[in-house]
Amino acid sequence: MNRASAIRQIGKLLGSSFRYRINDKAPTPEERVAAKTEMTAVAKIVADLKAKKEARYEEILKEDAEYQQLYSAWKAERDRHCRLQSMQYSYRITVGKVSSLFFHVMAEGDTWDEVVEKLTKKQAA
Repeated sequence: MNRASAIRQIGKLLGSSFRYRINDKAPTPEERVAAKTEMTAVAKIVADLKAKKEARYEEILKEDAEYQQLYSAWKAERDRHCRLQSMQYSYRITVGKVSSLFFHVMAEGDTWDEVVEKLTKKQAA
């Protein structure tokens, strides 16, 4: 089947809004099979080297007292930062609309008066 007849047939199946692309640099079916075969062997080598690298990395860092102290301090402050950040976006009351998949937030606040005021402003705008 040539390109023109294939495009006509696909257009009938998918409608006029369909699009297509052509990759002139795509591998042949034989090249894809060869790549898949080689990829399996290479994946094992990559996994083995990654495991060795990470084991060595941890071995070096376990003995580095300064790194361990910095890591512990960083982790504690990161956790504190995350808690504080989440507090900024947590409200007692959330009001919105439900579609078939999502809940769309329309207003949030700590009191019903605050929520009603925000919704009124949003409707006026």
